[in-house]
Amino acid sequence: MEKCVRPECNNYFTPKSHVHAFCSDKCRRAARGRSWSKIRAKALWRDSYTCQECQEKDCRLEVHHKKALCKGGDNSLLNLITLCVKCHRAEHKSWRAYAQGEGSRQESSQEAYHAA
Repeated sequence: MEKCVRPECNNYFTPKSHVHAFCSDKCRRAARGRSWSKIRAKALWRDSYTCQECQEKDCRLEVHHKKALCKGGDNSLLNLITLCVKCHRAEHKSWRAYAQGEGSRQESSQEAYHAA
């Protein structure tokens, strides 16, 4: 059993995978905060409504936390990146490899991109 990472919550739960650190959707949404939609819109605008991995524009875009909230990340613009659905899925698949000790190619390439 793991303790929910949301400080206001004292619940213990069994995580479904290594990336599940919140006991419920309610706690996960609360961790994003009420201002998420405004911050998300700023990230999309900053990235010119373009996937920062493949440069696709005419598709559904999502805003990804480079350092997950459940791993201590935050909603700052420096921690957010705009990705298309395909690249976002690939990023989360790389987290599985990272958790299994294989490292994350995409995580390191994004860190280099944003360090520049």
